[in-house]
Amino acid sequence: MSQQKVDKYKEYKKNRKEIIAKEKKKKMLARAAAWIILVLAVCGVTGLIGVSAYNSYQAKQALKPNYEATGYELADFAGLGETEEAEEESSSDDAVQPSDAEEQKK
Repeated sequence: MSQQKVDKYKEYKKNRKEIIAKEKKKKMLARAAAWIILVLAVCGVTGLIGVSAYNSYQAKQALKPNYEATGYELADFAGLGETEEAEEESSSDDAVQPSDAEEQKK
């Protein structure tokens, strides 16, 4: 059993540079992966908070009354928005027109 340990140690000592280089690469890859995962998680949480804040802002804006109005709408509220065509139609309706029965008699 001790001979096996000695052979193992000699093999390790012989390939020490390569083994240490592989271990360093593994550690660096693990650190890089951890940082990437951490950055993605932080960005995801920040994005969700941003979207939530934007949606709540939009909901509050939708609940506010809209005071924008055009002059035409204000004129309609005052009853002044009638056009000439509407006045002509109302004046022609006021005139007495013969009914269909009177026209058939003639």
